Parts: sequence; structure tokens; C-alpha cells
Amino acid sequence: MDSGLAELVLPPRSQAGRNPVQITLRLRALARHVPLLQELESQGFPREAVLRTAFKNMPKVRFEPRYVPQVQEVSAGNEWAWRFSPGVSPDVLSQIAGQVRDGDKAPRSALLLGQVEPGWFASLDETIERLLN
Repeated sequence: MDSGLAELVLPPRSQAGRNPVQITLRLRALARHVPLLQELESQGFPREAVLRTAFKNMPKVRFEPRYVPQVQEVSAGNEWAWRFSPGVSPDVLSQIAGQVRDGDKAPRSALLLGQVEPGWFASLDETIERLLN
């Protein structure tokens, strides 16, 4: 039976422009940052404000299809971390995973943090130094 309604026809989509995957990354403070952050808190600077300022001042994140290991310094606890959720191209994520043994089983955040941490730590160091002076 003909309902008189048209069939919905959509053009084919290219896989090249697939939507980015949102991945939550935990930007950690290092153990060496804790005494300085505690000093700032004692001076009236809430840790969340310090971390937010450092995040806003860090270089814009652009993920490249290459694996970079995370910085090998001792982390502070989770209470000293800042979280954000950047979009990552599924193709870039797949290429990074392909460069790591069992990369397809690795946490996606671990595949990406090495590209973010140097800029984050530099910004956090600069923010702390500026606020302490």
C-alpha cells in the first residue's frame, strides 16, 4: 500500500571527517608541586583556581598521530588534578594505539597524556611561580 510519503534519502558520508571521540584526561600535579600549592592555599588561592588558571594558560592541545610517553615524575594525589575532555580524531587515536604494544587494549587517556603533560607542567610551574611572587 502506497502511503504517499517519500523515502528519506541521505548522501553517503566520508569516513575522513568522523566525529571526534571525547576522552577525559586527568592532568596531574606532581609531588613537587604539592608544597607550593599548599602555600598558595594558605595565602588564599584555592587550588581549583590555580589549576584552572594553569589550564587556561597552557598551549592549545592538538593531538598528533604519534605516541609520546608520559612524564616519569611522581604524581600528587587525585585531589591535585584537573580534568578536561578534549575531542580526538578516531583515526589519530587508532594510529597512536598502533605504535604501542597492546595499544588497542591500553587506556585511551594513557595514549594521549604524553602529548599534553609537558605543556601542562610548564604552565602549572609558571602559574605557581607567578602567584607566589
